[in-house]
Amino acid sequence: MCSEDEERTSENKAIKFVAATFFLLGAYVLYESAKKLIFIEIPESSLPGIIIASLLVIIMPILSFRKHDLGIKINSKALVADSKETLTCAFL
Repeated sequence: MCSEDEERTSENKAIKFVAATFFLLGAYVLYESAKKLIFIEIPESSLPGIIIASLLVIIMPILSFRKHDLGIKINSKALVADSKETLTCAFL
């Protein structure tokens, strides 16, 4: 069993990790978008890409809401924050 202080420390580390991944995700999207605009790259479609994207449009919001509910139930701010990142991925 972890003490309350150890649990709080772990939770804070997890929240900071989720925050860092948000910024990395934002930087990656900005970089890729700018590159595509500057070099006028036309995206190519593929059947596997279309299938994966279609499935993720359905799965990611469900996963996000389940993570959020579980995070509330177990009082995990890190899991609630991660649920928001999952929802952001669904929108992207």
